[in-house]
Amino acid sequence: MQTNRTSTAKARRKQAAAELMSAVRDLLEAGTAFSDITIQQITERAGVSRPAFYSHFVDKNELLSRLVAEALAPVTARMSEQMGEWPSGPEHMPNALRAAIGYLEPHRVVIAAFLEVANYDADVAAVLNASSKAFRSELAERIRRQQRAGVALDGEADTIAFALSALAIELIREFVNGENGVDSERWVEVMSLVWGRVVYGDQSRTATP
Repeated sequence: MQTNRTSTAKARRKQAAAELMSAVRDLLEAGTAFSDITIQQITERAGVSRPAFYSHFVDKNELLSRLVAEALAPVTARMSEQMGEWPSGPEHMPNALRAAIGYLEPHRVVIAAFLEVANYDADVAAVLNASSKAFRSELAERIRRQQRAGVALDGEADTIAFALSALAIELIREFVNGENGVDSERWVEVMSLVWGRVVYGDQSRTATP
């Protein structure tokens, strides 16, 4: 009997947290700037009490970090898996990059808010930095494998991965914010050009867009 009550309580807590995160996503998709969203708006939309909110999250920034982590967990897993599966060579890059940015498309407003808050909140910035570091590590290892196979140019893989990931993040920032005409195809075009030339050299000129 105690086990059933405990399981029910855990399920209710999980559901409440999900409702709170869903409320923030709804508000963002409705066009409300994250900085303007209040705890009261979140709890009223979620149908959850204010004390219940604070039993789950320290503040709305922590909620946002959780929302991003949960929303992008399947995306991150698939991109990591696909990075290992990507065929070698510049001719395959555009389609692979197009798939990658396609995974992010449904979460544009959430990612935009997350990147904004990372500019001034140390905890959110730490989450972003950890994610970026993990991506750079996987990318560097992929570059090293291609170098060993004679597909990629020689060079310091960690430095190349750092530069490419920094470019990718900046372009994602512009993509999710709709800045400088960076839509999904522009993101693919720029990343394919730079990644191709840096990693593969002149042979990237033959890559098919």
